[in-house]
Amino acid sequence: MAWKALNAVPRGTVTTVALTTLNKNGAGDQVIAYTGTATAPKFLYAVSVTGTGVGTWQADATSEQTSTRPPGLVAWAGSTVPTSIALPFAAQLAFRGPEKVGTRDQLLTAIGFKDDAKLSGHNWTPGTAWPAQFTVQTLLTVTSTTPTIYEPAVAGETYSYGVMKTTVTVTRADPSGAVNIRLEVAPEVASQIKIDPASVDFAAGQAMATFDVTARQDNLVDGDVLLSLQVIPSVSSIQPATHPVTVIDTTPLRAKISVTPVSVEETNIPTGGAFTHVSTGTVSLVYPSTGQHYIALNVSGDTSAFELSTTQVSIAPDTPSVTFSIRARNDGANNGDKVLAIQAIDAYALSQPFVAQDNCTFTVRDLGPEDVVWTLTLDQSSVTEPSVVGGTAAPAVITATITRTGLVDYNFSQIAYLGKEPNRDAVQRINLAPWDAGDFDLIPITFAAGDVTESVSFQVVDRAGVQGNETTLIRAAGSSYAQGTPGTASLQVLEDDSALVLASNLSNPVYEGETATITVSVIGLRPVGEIIVRLTSDDLTTGVDSRGVPFGDGTADIELQSNVTLGAGVSSMSIPCIILADPDPATVDRAGKTVPETVNVYAAADRVDGSTNMELRILEAPAQPRSIQ
Repeated sequence: MAWKALNAVPRGTVTTVALTTLNKNGAGDQVIAYTGTATAPKFLYAVSVTGTGVGTWQADATSEQTSTRPPGLVAWAGSTVPTSIALPFAAQLAFRGPEKVGTRDQLLTAIGFKDDAKLSGHNWTPGTAWPAQFTVQTLLTVTSTTPTIYEPAVAGETYSYGVMKTTVTVTRADPSGAVNIRLEVAPEVASQIKIDPASVDFAAGQAMATFDVTARQDNLVDGDVLLSLQVIPSVSSIQPATHPVTVIDTTPLRAKISVTPVSVEETNIPTGGAFTHVSTGTVSLVYPSTGQHYIALNVSGDTSAFELSTTQVSIAPDTPSVTFSIRARNDGANNGDKVLAIQAIDAYALSQPFVAQDNCTFTVRDLGPEDVVWTLTLDQSSVTEPSVVGGTAAPAVITATITRTGLVDYNFSQIAYLGKEPNRDAVQRINLAPWDAGDFDLIPITFAAGDVTESVSFQVVDRAGVQGNETTLIRAAGSSYAQGTPGTASLQVLEDDSALVLASNLSNPVYEGETATITVSVIGLRPVGEIIVRLTSDDLTTGVDSRGVPFGDGTADIELQSNVTLGAGVSSMSIPCIILADPDPATVDRAGKTVPETVNVYAAADRVDGSTNMELRILEAPAQPRSIQ
């Protein structure tokens, strides 16, 4: 059969075709619409009703009992717009779906939804009541010059940090007929933009019109907003459209603050010294301004452990950021880590009430006694005092190894100090040159970031005289304000010198005619083998003391053997010393008191360092000899 429209038929019109002849097949039927001739058709749409449960198209149409889908027509397949459908057999079927308004593709998809499907839940139902009318809509195309616009810097200003206006172009797919098209947004965000014009009357044949959408300063800190422009035509034959536009909030100016690194240790130099642990803070404006900005830095928390290089930074026009420094310092207390909040506050050109603020945190790690554990080891625990050779002492070198463990942040450097314990034996023999300053000398040792162990050397030097073997304590720790747990090691310094010592069993003065016992001893590092000690004496030369009192007449004398032999391994020996009687009368001073005669006893040995002497002061014998206990 053929159907011909006698007049223009609007899109979506449902027509009724009177059939004069139609051979219905009880097994199934097909309706195929086409233009052109039967031998050269242009297929438009095809419907097949066949089968008992599921409609199908046959694989071919080689007989009167088979029908296949016409070439060029397609079934529904997800996003494919269908131009044919196969349904289960029914004497009468009609499209009863809710979709009556839409574009051509939307309506064809609804009509041809789910090819080869059962009728259950389908848009097709048995019956003859088909839709009275479809509304086939045309489309609008909406574009804009930029998808993002910025609020002006201050209400009423034309300056902003980016483009404030976008031009929206609306194009009709079908320019026939006159229509009014308006742009609008939801009422709750209407204050964000200005639309000019709000609507445009399209004349017949006019396909395109433009709208200006400009951001407004709403003086609200409401963040960036994604708006949906609603493009609404005045006729139902044109489908409404939407278009996204993002409005960037520039109220307030939004200063941003950050610190790198976000955590440092207290410096281990006492308060008032150099600040060695520094972080860099950065203040930036999200949108650089043509005006001058002053950013105040406010701090909350315990500020005893750090200081800012400034409490206000200035950002010059068109400058994105500025830096400041945060210097950790030692507060001299073991009071834990300190977390600080730094707030940046900005006022636009110091003239507007729009305040922007941002916060960041910064941690100062506490260096307390429990934080760092220092371990000290020496490569020698005992060393002999260097010998003097040719007048020069060759020092002994000790290597100290210091290790830091415990609560250590190895991302940072640290200074430790090596010293000798004050007021202990042998401190005068320990030389920490070039830092040696007596009992309290310290060697600074720098641990670079990541270092666990460091080594340093110091000297044991010769000390004149015989002090014997001595022991001292070497100590490693942090500074006095952040010592941590010190590490200590004991060091023994062995004597290398020897000396002679003389002693008498009689206390001065002695009397003529007495016999004293003099003990000769070798102290210090005794030479190996036999030692011969030479003894001599002399009477002091006659003279006077500082008061003018004479020493005596210089005629006193003693009887003493000249050589004493100390056998191998023997360190001391006692010998007699006879005080000879002096026939001369005693010498008296101005006060009539007897002045003692003075005799010096000398001892020397070839293999003992140095010589020694002892004074004997001799008086005339008393009337009664004294008792020697």
